[in-house]
Amino acid sequence: MPGGRPAGRGHDPDPALAELAAWFKQVINGSGQSINEFVVRNGLDKNMVYGVTGATKLPKPEVLQGWLRLLARDPAEADPIWWRAKEAWERAAEAKAREKQPQLKSWLEIPQPDSALRNLLEGLIEAVDQLPYWLRGIEQLPLSRLYVRQRLRPDSGPANGETGKGRERQEARPDPADDRPRTDATGTDTTLSVADALNGSTHLLVTGEPGAGKSTLGHHLTLSLARIWLRLDPPHDPPLAQPVVPLRIPARTVAAEDAKGWSSVLAEAARRTLGPLPVVDPSPHQFSGRTQGAPWLIVIDGLDEILDRTTRSAIIRAIARHARTGEDYRFIITTRPLPDEELTPLRAGNVAECHLEPFKHDDLRLFAAAWFAAQDSITAEHHTADFLRQVEDRRLRDLVRNPLLATIAALVYTKDPDRSLPTNRVDLYERFFEYLVTDDEAHRRETVTELRRFRDPARLQFAEWVHARRVTIIEVLAGERLDTEIPLNDAACAWVREHKPQDMGLPPGWEEDLIQLLGNTGVFVREGTGLRFLHHTFAEFLAARVKAADIPPVFPDLDDWIQRGLEEAQRTFVLLTFVLWGRRPGNEIGLVLRRLLQGNPECVLLAGRLLAESSTVSGEDSAEVVDRLIDLALGNAPEYELNYPPPAVKDAESVFEVLSSLKENSQAASRLNELTARGELPTPTRIHAAAALGLVADTERALASLTALAETPRQPRERVLIAENLLKLASDRADLARSLLLGVAHDPHAKAEWRIEAAEKLAEIGEHPHAAETALAVLADPTADNFELRTAAKLLLNEDGSAALAQKIADAAKSPSGRRSTAQRVLIAKELANFGHTDRAVPIIRDVLADPMTGATDLGDAAEVWVTAIGNHPLEDVLALVRRHHAAGPASFCELAEASAEVGNTELAIRLAREILTDPQAGGSYVGRAFTVWLTSAGDSALDTMLDLLRQRPAFDPWAGFLIARAVNKAGHKDLAIRMARDVIIDPGADNIDVGAAAEVWLSAANPDALAEVLSTVEQRPGLPPAYRADLASKLSDLRHYEAAANQALQALGDVSIRQSDLGEAVEALMKARGIQAAEDVLSVLDACSAPVGNRLAAADRLATAGALTTAARIWCERLTELSTAVPDQLRALSRLVETGQREQAVAALRQALDDDDLPSSARARLRSLLAWATLVDPDAETCGLCPISGPSCKCPYRVTTPGNAVANNDGKAGGDILP
Repeated sequence: MPGGRPAGRGHDPDPALAELAAWFKQVINGSGQSINEFVVRNGLDKNMVYGVTGATKLPKPEVLQGWLRLLARDPAEADPIWWRAKEAWERAAEAKAREKQPQLKSWLEIPQPDSALRNLLEGLIEAVDQLPYWLRGIEQLPLSRLYVRQRLRPDSGPANGETGKGRERQEARPDPADDRPRTDATGTDTTLSVADALNGSTHLLVTGEPGAGKSTLGHHLTLSLARIWLRLDPPHDPPLAQPVVPLRIPARTVAAEDAKGWSSVLAEAARRTLGPLPVVDPSPHQFSGRTQGAPWLIVIDGLDEILDRTTRSAIIRAIARHARTGEDYRFIITTRPLPDEELTPLRAGNVAECHLEPFKHDDLRLFAAAWFAAQDSITAEHHTADFLRQVEDRRLRDLVRNPLLATIAALVYTKDPDRSLPTNRVDLYERFFEYLVTDDEAHRRETVTELRRFRDPARLQFAEWVHARRVTIIEVLAGERLDTEIPLNDAACAWVREHKPQDMGLPPGWEEDLIQLLGNTGVFVREGTGLRFLHHTFAEFLAARVKAADIPPVFPDLDDWIQRGLEEAQRTFVLLTFVLWGRRPGNEIGLVLRRLLQGNPECVLLAGRLLAESSTVSGEDSAEVVDRLIDLALGNAPEYELNYPPPAVKDAESVFEVLSSLKENSQAASRLNELTARGELPTPTRIHAAAALGLVADTERALASLTALAETPRQPRERVLIAENLLKLASDRADLARSLLLGVAHDPHAKAEWRIEAAEKLAEIGEHPHAAETALAVLADPTADNFELRTAAKLLLNEDGSAALAQKIADAAKSPSGRRSTAQRVLIAKELANFGHTDRAVPIIRDVLADPMTGATDLGDAAEVWVTAIGNHPLEDVLALVRRHHAAGPASFCELAEASAEVGNTELAIRLAREILTDPQAGGSYVGRAFTVWLTSAGDSALDTMLDLLRQRPAFDPWAGFLIARAVNKAGHKDLAIRMARDVIIDPGADNIDVGAAAEVWLSAANPDALAEVLSTVEQRPGLPPAYRADLASKLSDLRHYEAAANQALQALGDVSIRQSDLGEAVEALMKARGIQAAEDVLSVLDACSAPVGNRLAAADRLATAGALTTAARIWCERLTELSTAVPDQLRALSRLVETGQREQAVAALRQALDDDDLPSSARARLRSLLAWATLVDPDAETCGLCPISGPSCKCPYRVTTPGNAVANNDGKAGGDILP
């Protein structure tokens, strides 16, 4: 629209033009004129000027520029504001037009596809209905014959929004009392079908391990939907409730959005993906909006395969811009796990996160039956049974839970059923590659047949030359695939040009011959007009072969490789490279393992994973890795509640998971068996150890241990944990597991947190009525917190989506006698809306918005739910409801602004953000969030306007400065971000969190050389407290400025005034920076500054969780036997020694202290009491060693099992009264 009044808008103010109107009125008033004076003095069109100031007309840009000249203003000022107004109006017009378009409500309504859509869908079916793995002589099967239903587990990222540094700090340091293993902070741990996940969320981000089936999920979904549209399948059981049109495209075919628009991006990606399969190339117009009344379901596969982070981030932002509720596109994005900060734009949208579950035993059985039936129906039963028998080998059992490895194993078995399957991943890949490419004898007949088709002598010579070098070419292309974005076709042709003999010409058509020859190896599949590796993981394996051969025995860049291995997306490639390097003559894998064991806890876990993959590790190195893993598991003993979370591993379970992968490792089996048998250890530690033992070596012993633990009274959480691991190890213990779970679920005295966890497990084993009954009981429990209520609601809605059940859930939000907080009512409404029960959600939200007791933040949260989850009410009406409330203010407007941006109403988002920025009462956090919303919504064109508004504010706090600097940095304005971050650091009002966060922004915006300047600026703050240094050390270690992090941490530790929580943060940063050897540095600094007992014990706790258990035990023993240590601190030290498996050290230290003849009697009595408890905490001990009576007749008062009663009523004298 070039100018004039927007069509069809009447004379009511148009929200899309509100910003322009407000700005132009301000310009006129600033000139000292009224609007009428301006019109009359310059002889202007009164209707036009008043139309602009009244937000009913949009002038042509040249008209607006002319007016500015009359007002002695720069005409260029008008450009960004005019373009934003035009964009907002066009977006509103598009929304109105969309409302008039037909929108399909049911699959029964879908029309016959037009020719363009049919052309696209037919190409998609041909592209996706095949498994990309095949060998000569083996039937290449369509995906539709082999697909096994996949399951998703709801996952969680960082909490959305930042209501202030309090929330951000809370996320960094969760409530220490809340030690529940919450895999989904936003809902249930129960698995979902793909259909349930899609019906519950507009968009999905699906993560999974390499080979977990992410691509297969996208292929099958696309295939199913396309077949319904083409009437090849009936629409009776569609993959999701809403009619959608599928488009599956690899992420690497998606270019960053440019001036041509999103529809052009999709058309080009479809063209590159499908190549010659469609008769006619897809056109941008086809993707400009809904097609035939249905939105597009865009499956973007392999986001992690885009190597360049800048490109990947641009594509993520482009997807996020279009991932809006109620728009024309729905998205499924698949990827390996990526850093949280990269996925932030997606999390800001209505994108749910799910993790793809591996195969279960029944899934593998179904897959094998389908596979071998397709090969030969006569021998299928025999080969299925034999294959399943072989993969039951403990070393293969976990491998084939991965769909890619299961498929490769089936291919390898089918190729040579008389040859035993390999028992590790590398050998499985090697065998597969051998069958595909390197076995000349196996390929000779096929190769000769292929070459004979080249009748031209020059083409035949070229083909033979390529065939002889096929392995080299394939490995080179694998390296290119991992290191560059160059298309494989181009890379292959470039290699040929560079390496062909000078006397060999390149015949006409040689490029296509080359692609055909490479494609015939089976390593590649066609994608459009080019090639791609049959799987990214297989490309990693091939590249690892090349890298391993190039790395010398001294491994000069080992530290860099280790850093790559700590990134989850690169871990597989690094592990494969390490394993293959270790197998080469003259190389020693122990070199890598020993270096890893010098590092932080994540390095120790990586060492465990490497040990699990490698078959060339010496017994000595293996034992050292196992011992370090055991120390790490014990140091994270789950029963002792620290004042802060463990640093690198949230609990011992993740360590035991790595230990569980050490199949048939005798050292691991021995240590795990020892832990299982030690009665003084925390029960969860023993349960995890027994479960790991069952997976490593001895299932029967593990089951016996778990059964014995179940026979004695246990806490509800422990009973659930026992049941979970019984089910994991053996199906024949299902009855016992069910009994344990039902006992917890129906225990009226059990906390809601344990009951809902039991309900989740019951749902997983098919006990749906009991699970639903328990979830309803939790919803009615007045003690249930937000997490438990949300989990219960999700579990119920996953189980049964009926209206009657939805009403029961809604009833739980009615807050009888004030039992339900406003926040809880809002979250229940949100879950109802997410599952489509908006009719039950709306009344709850209306009640919250009308409730005079609703606070400002809850008011905004309620509006946010209405806008993003319910989405059936005009935003302006929701805003009006919020404004009527007495608590309305920056907090609620900020939530609504973020929600408006999320659903695509950037005009309202910008208007609310402006309102907050111009409100002198708005707090710093809201100012920072509003700035972020505005900049994200409007782009760079709004930056100057926002900065002007900030300058007009009286002040804003340092936290707002950090949020603004971060937003500016993400928008690419690095220099401005650095200046803003510097201002925060030098602000006298900035606290340690402000300074650390600002330093992180500065360092991420600048080049590495800026570190010295950042540190110098921080040091200029007068009397820098230790909390500042601890927080800065944490940020520096995260950014891998390890030496600087260590220096800051050591300075913080050397200050006796440091708080224990900050001390823990400093220890963590130091251990991350310098690894295990830093434990001695901690001890030295504490000694040098004569640190108080509390600081020493806090340091020991954090050292233990970092795996430095030996040093931690030394500190505990010193405090235990030091006469000046208060009794509570002695008990704390003794408890930690016992819980971390160091009881013998405690007993030895106490006995040595008691050998001192000069020990005062009161001190002797106390130490004797401690020794008695330390001895008798072992259930097998018959006597404390101090009483004259032993065995069952012993009545020693110290025969107790809880640390809190270790020395009952001990005031330093009681022990002398009780013991001789």
